[in-house]
Amino acid sequence: MSKLKKPVFPGSVLPEDPAVCRLLGLYPQRQEGLWLQRIKLSGGIITSRHWKCLADICEKYLGATPLRLTTRQDIELHNIPIDKVPLIQKILHESGMTGLGACGDTLRNITICPGSGLCQGSHDLQRLAVAVSIVLERYPQIYSLPRKFKISFSSCKNACAQPWINDLGYITKSVDGETVFDIIGAGSLGSRPATGIVLRKDVPLSDVLLVSLAAIRLFHEQGDREKRSKARLRHVRERVGDDVFIEMLDAEITKCRDEKFPLIADIVRHDEKFSLVAELNFPFGDISPSQAEAIAQLSLDKNVIVRIQNHHKISVYSRDIGKALGFITGSSHLNFVLNGPDVLSCPGTGYCKLALVDTNRAENDLREVTKGINAGPVRISGCPNGCAHTGVAPIGLSGRIKKNESGERIEGFEVLTGGGMGKTPVLAQKKISFIPAAEIKTLFDKLP
Repeated sequence: MSKLKKPVFPGSVLPEDPAVCRLLGLYPQRQEGLWLQRIKLSGGIITSRHWKCLADICEKYLGATPLRLTTRQDIELHNIPIDKVPLIQKILHESGMTGLGACGDTLRNITICPGSGLCQGSHDLQRLAVAVSIVLERYPQIYSLPRKFKISFSSCKNACAQPWINDLGYITKSVDGETVFDIIGAGSLGSRPATGIVLRKDVPLSDVLLVSLAAIRLFHEQGDREKRSKARLRHVRERVGDDVFIEMLDAEITKCRDEKFPLIADIVRHDEKFSLVAELNFPFGDISPSQAEAIAQLSLDKNVIVRIQNHHKISVYSRDIGKALGFITGSSHLNFVLNGPDVLSCPGTGYCKLALVDTNRAENDLREVTKGINAGPVRISGCPNGCAHTGVAPIGLSGRIKKNESGERIEGFEVLTGGGMGKTPVLAQKKISFIPAAEIKTLFDKLP
């Protein structure tokens, strides 16, 4: 197996090797000559300076193309001309942002529930997540894994960071005054999703780095490098069985105990002065440059904390609810996206080469019919890969193509229901084999 060296971000030229491009967060779009740059933001934490930088990039170089939120607390820049890629990477780097590890066969962005350290009774996990990133990024084969590796941290039993669909999902709790973790592992989505299993319970804070490194090493050694569709950590578990998999992980943990790990400071508990003010809900995950400017202005207030969710939303916390809410409702850019239906779609045929259908039109139609009703989370993917978390959604739509009697292609969706959103091990189950995209507004009439 070959070892891929750590790519350089920012790059001076666009790499010729597609694998290196992906490791730098770069993907070619459907549109010839245009690229996507994904930006990795640990825990969805982003400063006013960063918002301003991203708004400026969109205005100056991308024709005011909106920023796009992802389902992993990242941000993407779209419609980047090939000759502007190095320049935009340089600007991002100088502002303290990176695309390294945002895509590709490596450790992806570590996600944290947005209320970490802010919601009542929660733990502040940001420093711990950063420590895990630092330790794992030092692993010699971290940029040559069989496929991607995803870790999440949930700061309470609500499991908002969706541990059941990650390679490792840590759920934080307190036992006898000590911070410990239940660890869920070896889950993933894709065209054939499977949620994870409980790997360990009541793991002390001091062992989090140890278990994380052991899991990465196990994945590197045992992951399938021949079939990408069978290359995630959960496929190792499926191949050997749950009990043997846990034994293999335990053995790797024992081997890793001789490693030297940095000391982890005690985790800070909830700051009771902060409260959730609002959720900003962005259709299609798109944030215009003017909206990014407004968020930058809001974030200047030291009494305000803005965090990106996994669901095309931004959570706003503040010590002064009235002032922060007044800013939002007084802003024509932010008041427009205050709250709103919980409907999310992947980029679909707008950008993605793998997409089969127009997901944005379906999202727009379902946002219209779900206004004012509690429809629950709706997730729309443009192909069977399920990038919008269709496989665990309470209502999930997966893009399909059928041909009518005349041989014409008809865009539509397979419909799944009943998923636990990765907060539980419950997968969504197929409810409707095919509904034409043109009839998507009637979806709730067809569901029991």
